[in-house]
Amino acid sequence: MVGEKSMRKLLLMSTILIMLIGCGNESVSSIEPEETAVQDIIVEEYDGESVDTYDVIYTLDKVLTLTFDRILPKEELLPLLNKLDEHDIQATFFGSHAELTTNPESVKELIDRGHQIESNALYGMDMDQLDYDDIYRLVQTTNEQIEEMTGQAPEYVRIQSKKEQPDVNKIAGQFDMSGVVNFSHQFKKIDPSNEEELRQNADRAIARGGILSMNPEDTHLLPHVIDSVHKVDFEFISLNELLDLDQNRKSFQDITGADAIQEAMNDTKVEPYLHYQEETDKKEVALTFDDWASEGVVLEVLDILDTYDIQSTFYIKTSNVRKNPNLARLLIERGHEVANHSHSHLDSTTLSTEELQQDVYQAHKIITEAIQEQPTLYFRPPFGRIDDESARSITAMGFEALGMYDISSYDWNEEYTEADVIERVMTNVQPGSVIVMHILDDIHTPSVLSDLIESLQKEGYEFVLTSDWIANNS
Repeated sequence: MVGEKSMRKLLLMSTILIMLIGCGNESVSSIEPEETAVQDIIVEEYDGESVDTYDVIYTLDKVLTLTFDRILPKEELLPLLNKLDEHDIQATFFGSHAELTTNPESVKELIDRGHQIESNALYGMDMDQLDYDDIYRLVQTTNEQIEEMTGQAPEYVRIQSKKEQPDVNKIAGQFDMSGVVNFSHQFKKIDPSNEEELRQNADRAIARGGILSMNPEDTHLLPHVIDSVHKVDFEFISLNELLDLDQNRKSFQDITGADAIQEAMNDTKVEPYLHYQEETDKKEVALTFDDWASEGVVLEVLDILDTYDIQSTFYIKTSNVRKNPNLARLLIERGHEVANHSHSHLDSTTLSTEELQQDVYQAHKIITEAIQEQPTLYFRPPFGRIDDESARSITAMGFEALGMYDISSYDWNEEYTEADVIERVMTNVQPGSVIVMHILDDIHTPSVLSDLIESLQKEGYEFVLTSDWIANNS
């Protein structure tokens, strides 16, 4: 009986043999035995430098690139290519060996129109079922096919999973390729008639330095993506142009202050400091923001704050920050503070010390890598819920304060109008108030923020950073 691994190997070798035969001009029986003995080729594991994986390039420039995961027959591809030409977009098409050999006219059309063709050798493969030799042969045959058809060896190989694939990076280095390409956002199937969902999905895809991944069959998505790009005044550039902008983001352990926060489950005797509001007679308030949103919403909030020359503390929920880490860095560049609001946004009082510290530490790592420096060492618990045990657990990690608040604006509440949000704040505000607002998609914040700031200014209030208060109390 043939074992599962042996059967998998036989199936893979059959796939590679079909690749080597090409478009079917020769039959399998006409190939000499030594030509078909792919399994006899010895693949030596590479001990040189692995290449990097790219999904979001470290840049603050308002640029991104568009990639496609398949190469379709020419007649199916033409509507998409015409739309790309209309907007002067140079895209990258990742092709598998089968797609390349069966669609030579498409390959020629892509090259003639100035698009880039790269290797999708692993398309549709279960990576957990492939060993080093398997990956090597798949990449080799696809790369050879691309070079034969285009005259240029591919620079990049695509992977579709966010799970690290070190063998792919090593093999790409072995073939002297420039990198492994992942994505910052991969568009999923959406009902073409659902205009609102299409718009939201496109808005959330936009990330400076991002690599967008799209199926070329979903041409109906492209107008929405282009509209979202134009709304934030971004520009599509080629993959090579984007990678040339990479500022080489430092890894977590190489960032000064990364170790300021640690998991410390057995050291919870430290006394926590919870800052709800400042005791002061001065007409001062601190305006703070929780959570995370798409590029357009965050930029709108930042522009409003710039208009009124206000610096704020942003408590970031990190579950989606890795899709757009450069936006978190932009907060620092614009003079704001970035602090921790957890990764998963779970009620701190319902978690064990271990669960809470693991989640908060994960958020610390993501924030630190995103902003490329030590964040402000404050933690704001989701929903504002904290008890003595969880407060001590957080403080033991190295946080200087728990950044609480005395006024929740309810800007997220769908039952509130913009006037309700302003009234809620103005009714409760007092000298030393800490006001919490939110950066979330499709809530009141951007539309109400200017009016709220002006209402507070008319009452004589000035705006300060919470760190100015907390530092004075420490």
